[in-house]
Amino acid sequence: FRRGHSRAAFNTLTGSIPLAGRPARVKLGDFTYKVTRHNGKTTTTTTYHFSFLIAHLPFHAVPDLLIRPENLFDKIGGVFSDKDIDFESEAFSRRFFVASPDRRFAYAVCHPRMMEYFLSTDPPAVDIELGRVCLAGGSRRWSADEFRATIAWLEGFLDRWPDHLVSDLTVRV
Repeated sequence: FRRGHSRAAFNTLTGSIPLAGRPARVKLGDFTYKVTRHNGKTTTTTTYHFSFLIAHLPFHAVPDLLIRPENLFDKIGGVFSDKDIDFESEAFSRRFFVASPDRRFAYAVCHPRMMEYFLSTDPPAVDIELGRVCLAGGSRRWSADEFRATIAWLEGFLDRWPDHLVSDLTVRV
């Protein structure tokens, strides 16, 4: 959401869905932005479109966490940086880039059952920041059925959080 220029959200919906047994506010829709490149002679502008779902997590003080498909730049950068957290599952670590300022939280979320969930599905990028989770479609827009599937995937993701972690993060009233 911070890349390029001429950024705009459209086809947006807001509402509430049940997540982890509690109502959670959500916003979903499509997003577009442009990137302009200059090579000295010509200027080229490329427009990108993707879909997103943002949900306010029904937990308190959730640390930031990013889980997304690993790319070539991550592999190159991994030689010079320790941002990418590696896990016991070589297949998971090879396929996904995971970063968090709280490594204990990342390891708690990415336990063996969760890693299997990621490996057995076609997950969106998961970005948890400021108590919200953003799932994004990368470089394409989702159909209505894909939005439903993404909500179901998010429910499966949160259902796999360990009970002790959910208990620690649940706001007690």
